[in-house]
Amino acid sequence: MKTLFALLLLTASAYGQSQVISKTPPPLAYLYDARVVSVLDGDTIKFDVSLGFNVWTHNQSVRLLEVYAPETKGGTQKDKDDAAKVKQFVEQQMSVAKKITIQTFKPDSRDLYGRYLAVVWVNDRNLNMLINDFMRDSGITPGGRGKK
Repeated sequence: MKTLFALLLLTASAYGQSQVISKTPPPLAYLYDARVVSVLDGDTIKFDVSLGFNVWTHNQSVRLLEVYAPETKGGTQKDKDDAAKVKQFVEQQMSVAKKITIQTFKPDSRDLYGRYLAVVWVNDRNLNMLINDFMRDSGITPGGRGKK
């Protein structure tokens, strides 16, 4: 009986410690199935998004988190050419997509322009990382905040 009591006490104290160590909850992630409406540029896509129970929201603008593709407007001709290459890469990825999942994080889920900030998963592959890898491998300099 003493052994059982000691085991219960040890388990309870270990449980209490794990609650104390983690002072903040993990960031909340939300997953949504989606269909592409259009690719606006290398880091912004419009989607129809499933909210579940056959409820959809349409034409939602999504900004790919931590992707800084060159801008299609302004800049040099090289910037515009690079922007077109990245947009074409994203369009190609979307054209072969059998399953698209949007992952958002609360509470900071929108940018200054009202676009949802998200990680987009295409066929269970992280599109955000694929774009960044494509830009790096192609020698394309990131635009916006991603400039070095």
